[in-house]
Amino acid sequence: MDQSVAGILRGQPSEVDTALPAAPRKLRATAFGSIAIGVLSLTIWLALWELASRYEWSFFFRFENIPAPTEVAAAVGELVSSPKFSAHVFSSVRRILIGYSIAAVSPFVLGAVRDLTGSFDAVLWACVAYLLLLVALIEVLRRRVGYAFGG
Repeated sequence: MDQSVAGILRGQPSEVDTALPAAPRKLRATAFGSIAIGVLSLTIWLALWELASRYEWSFFFRFENIPAPTEVAAAVGELVSSPKFSAHVFSSVRRILIGYSIAAVSPFVLGAVRDLTGSFDAVLWACVAYLLLLVALIEVLRRRVGYAFGG
C-alpha cells in the first residue's frame, strides 16, 4: 500500500485508487443511462401526442377532442397564475386536513367514551345523533345561505 513520493508526483494511482473508482463510475453510467432512457421516452411520447392532436389522428380513440400538450401547458400556466387558484387549493387542503384530523382523533375519543361508559350502545347512538345534527346543519346552510356541495 505504500507508494513512493516519486510515484505520487508522476500521477501513478495507488492500489486503493485503482480498486475503488470502477464501481461508482459504473453506477453513474447506469444511472445516467436510465435517466436518459426515461427522458427520451417521455420526449417521444409528448411529441407523438402533439402530432396526434395537431393532425387529429385516429388510433384507439380520436384525437380531435384531445388538446395538444402545448395547449395543456398554456392552460395550466394560466390557471396557476390566477388569484383564485391558490385560494381554492388552500381551501381544499384545509378541508382534507380537517377530515384526516377527525378520522385520526375520533377512534381514540370513541374508545375513551366506551371505556368510561362501559357500553358501546351509548357511544353508537351518540355518533348517530351527531351525524344527524351534522346533516341537518348542512341542509340549513344549503337552503338559507346557498352554500352546498356542488350547488
